[in-house]
Amino acid sequence: MSVIDVPEALFILVTPENLKAELTQLKYLVYWAPVTPVAAVSLFESKFMNHPLVLQYAMRVLNHYPVDLVFFYVPQIVQALRYDKLGYVRQYILTTARTSQLFAHQIIWNMKANMYRDEESTIVSAFCPRRPTY
Repeated sequence: MSVIDVPEALFILVTPENLKAELTQLKYLVYWAPVTPVAAVSLFESKFMNHPLVLQYAMRVLNHYPVDLVFFYVPQIVQALRYDKLGYVRQYILTTARTSQLFAHQIIWNMKANMYRDEESTIVSAFCPRRPTY
């Protein structure tokens, strides 16, 4: 509780081991100071096991920053879709795209650029389950 105003201390508390053990101190994420946007996006990685408190914290942090700042992290946000089992990243993209056409354009462009996992465009990415039709 004494370090909730220190964003850098978050990753001492939020570890795969603590998440697996369902540490009671995880409840302090509700009050934790916001980390940087790129650190918030990293919380969507699979090593954090889609823990609801961690995902809610990451969403709160992303919503804390203006779209103009988060705009620079669009590639990381698109990559976070790969691990988005509960739909938090998807919801953030849809909500934010309604407020910024530039953000929406960057998301679409990045999703098209990351549609395939290989150079020959044969292996479809996880967040694009079927081959696109143009």
